[in-house]
Amino acid sequence: MSLKVTLYTDIVCPFCFIAEMSSVRRLQEEYDVELDWRGFELHPDTPPGGRRLADVFGEERTRAMRGYLTRFAAEFGVTG
Repeated sequence: MSLKVTLYTDIVCPFCFIAEMSSVRRLQEEYDVELDWRGFELHPDTPPGGRRLADVFGEERTRAMRGYLTRFAAEFGVTG
């Protein structure tokens, strides 16, 4: 029997990407899972073409975030 999982994800969210590349794949490998993908805009006010993270969070915080995201993703086997 398949388990249906509804997954809400933002296409530009780095945490969503990490989850998709790690946890979701692992669920699919270990269980009979049917995914119901649902788009979700975390920041719907983002203009077409995007926005630099540094324009939103500042240069210093963006550098710290990138370092954290790189380490966090590596814990799940996601590397750039």
